[in-house]
Parts: sequence; C-alpha cells; structure tokens
Amino acid sequence: MTQVKGLVFRSWLGTFKRLRGNDAYARTLERLPLDVADSLRMNAFVTGSWYPVETLNLVQVAAREACGEGIELTRAIAREAVKDDFRSGVHRLVTLAVSPEWILKWAPKIVGYYYDSGRLVVEEAVVGHAMGRFEGFGGFTRDLWEQVIGGSMGVMEHAGAKGLTSKALAGCDDGDSHMTFALRWS
Repeated sequence: MTQVKGLVFRSWLGTFKRLRGNDAYARTLERLPLDVADSLRMNAFVTGSWYPVETLNLVQVAAREACGEGIELTRAIAREAVKDDFRSGVHRLVTLAVSPEWILKWAPKIVGYYYDSGRLVVEEAVVGHAMGRFEGFGGFTRDLWEQVIGGSMGVMEHAGAKGLTSKALAGCDDGDSHMTFALRWS
C-alpha cells in the first residue's frame, strides 16, 4: 500500500480549518477512530514521516461528512493546500520561475516528495494542454484521487495556468491504482 508524507496531513488539515473553521474540524475529529483523532489533536503527524494513505482517506471522508459536502471538498481543499505550500519556501522559488508546461516536466519528481510508491508519467506537456497517468498507487480511493487532482491543479495555477480544467480519462475510482488525466488551461 502507498504511504503519504505527514506534510499532506498538515497542509490539508490546516487549509481545511482555514476554509471551513474550527467547528468543522472538531466535527471531523468526532467521526474518526480514536487513535487517529488523538494523533491529530496532539499534532503527531510529522511532516517528513510516512503514513498509510488509508489514514488520509479516513480524514478526508470524515471531513466531508462533518461538512455535509461531497467529493468536491477533497479536491478543493487539496487545491488550496498545495497553493499554500508553494507560496513559501523552496517551492515558491521554483513555481515563480517556471511555466505550467515546465512544472509538468518536473511533476514526476514532485510526486515522489508526497508518495512513497507509484509514479507519474507525463505523456504530453505543451502550452495549454497536458496528458499523463499515475500508476502504482495501491490503496487509493476516489477521495485520494481527488486529493491528487486538486493538488496538481493547485501547482499548475501557482505556476500561472489560468482557466484550468481537469478530466480523469481512466481509473480514479475506489480501488484503482492508476489514473489517466488531461489538463487544459490558457
């Protein structure tokens, strides 16, 4: 099964609290298994450590239920969380100096910072359009794929993509370890 960096938990939850508030966060904790909720309360997720993607999925599903929102919440929070991450530190310098097409050429390496297995193959990255596929992401659910889509969109927008749309062409469902996607922007 794939593991995810603790940074994803911290970023996603920080953005979730900022956009939906502390009450929504408290309702999310109530819906989680006690060990996960306690770990979140104690800030026990270390940014550089690896955690099972199943735990991230539990958090995302609990957050959606706590807010009474659908799958779009996972994507929206991930999109904003990645933008927040890329507004500071080393990532900021990278995205300020590149185009969306260039960032896609580096995307396979960036994916490795967040997930311990799987890979991204970018098949095409030209001005205004890209296609590619994620492969080997064991244990993924629809929420986790929405996390990946939202994060990808956030990076692209931070690199200057406007009017960005994404479409999953294959995979992207519960139990799929792959997803083929297309992105378009102006």
